[in-house]
Amino acid sequence: VYKSDDEQVETIRKWWDENGKSIVTGVILGLVAIFGWRAWQDYTRQQAEAASELYQNVLTMLDGDNPSKDEIRVISDKIIEDYGDTAYAVLVKLIDARLAVDANDYVAAAGHLRWALDNNQETSLEHIIRLRLARALVFQQKYDEARAVLKGSDKGDFAAGYDEAEADILKLQGDADGAHTLYEQALNKRQSAKLDTAVLELKLDDLGRSTE
Repeated sequence: VYKSDDEQVETIRKWWDENGKSIVTGVILGLVAIFGWRAWQDYTRQQAEAASELYQNVLTMLDGDNPSKDEIRVISDKIIEDYGDTAYAVLVKLIDARLAVDANDYVAAAGHLRWALDNNQETSLEHIIRLRLARALVFQQKYDEARAVLKGSDKGDFAAGYDEAEADILKLQGDADGAHTLYEQALNKRQSAKLDTAVLELKLDDLGRSTE
């Protein structure tokens, strides 16, 4: 209980002397954090928009009658160099891999896909990358390495694709029984999901599908 208003004022002054600077500092740091976060968000959005525009240019070129692979690679390299932390860098690496496969350069394709896998942050896209990387390795007859790429945690909706890809490898390695088992698993999963099974049925027929 204060004896007078003067004592209250004096107490407030002492408190301010002891705590005022830390309060001001805290407020300033809070404002810096708020505006810094907003600036970072603006920067991230601008980066994504710029990368998106370049990526759309690549898609437009691919849709053309005679797409220039050299021009596509120039734009692709720019996206990787300037916007490597965006999702478009991963997407354009998939295009680079596709162009390499078209040129029968499976070593380069695998390199692009490994970069995409290492820098990807999207779960569903990871499965696509892994399956394509496994195929690129199969073309190089790196079967064990390809199977290692297919080993993952939750395969989700891509489980049938993983089974089929691994079955393809086992077949190439001469393990017909193992391939048959995995083809059957893939077939059952695709049937449960009401997806087309024509290719899988042909692969099973080629191995001599059981009639039981």
